[in-house]
Formats: sequence, C-alpha cells, structure tokens
Amino acid sequence: MGADFGYVPSGWRGAFSLAGDGGRSQHCDEAGRTDDASERHRDRHVLAAAIAGRCDVIVTQNLKDFPEEVLTPFEIEAQHPDEFLCNHLSLAPGVVCGGVRKVRARLQNPPYSVEEYLATLTRQGLVATAGELQSFADLL
Repeated sequence: MGADFGYVPSGWRGAFSLAGDGGRSQHCDEAGRTDDASERHRDRHVLAAAIAGRCDVIVTQNLKDFPEEVLTPFEIEAQHPDEFLCNHLSLAPGVVCGGVRKVRARLQNPPYSVEEYLATLTRQGLVATAGELQSFADLL
C-alpha cells in the first residue's frame, strides 16, 4: 500500500505525483536504453520544497532532472549556478563581490589568491561567473 500523505496542499500535489508509480517502473527510449523512473524523479522533493518556499528558481547543475514542462505549471525555472550567479552579479555586483570576498577569505589552508580562486570557479563549471568576476578582482 502506498504512503498516505494526508492533507496535501494543492500546489504540492503535482510534485508528489511526479513519481507516478513510486519510481518502480522502467522505460526504454527508441535506442532500447532503460531509464529508471526513480532516477528521473529522485529530485521531486527539491521541487516540493521550492513550491512550499514559493521559490522562483531551482539552482542546479543537473538541469535534465528539472524539465521546463514540469516546472512551468508551478512558475519555477531551473538555472545552472553559472547563470544564476551571473544574473545576480549584474543586479548587485557589490553584494556578490562581498560574498565572494568572504568565502575566499575563509580559505586559509592553503589561502587562495584571487586568480587561484577564479581558476577554481572555472574548473567547477562557473566559467562565465569567473570571467565576469575578473573585472572586479580588486574587490575580491
């Protein structure tokens, strides 16, 4: 017997129903590859939390698990961290640079120079963010 969630707010129903059969089924694409439903829907709790928190954006490197057709009914979008950070850098450069400066200052063993820190961001997939931050190097 399935779990009884009791009262579920209407905004959450779609998130809980994302799993359909509880993630136990297997699906095949045209090439015959299996796609485990539990893998496709393993992040539904993230969507449920975003709905409950009235979030506009889910920030994730795993964009494939948050397809637009699932998020649109909840007026939520998924953004890669690089896109999210670049957007915020353009809106509030002082705030973002202040945050980056604090994070970099906490890295004591070993300490990171601005160049080393930006190189680390680039290796982590934050290529555009690191590029944009370069022009604010004196503030980092």
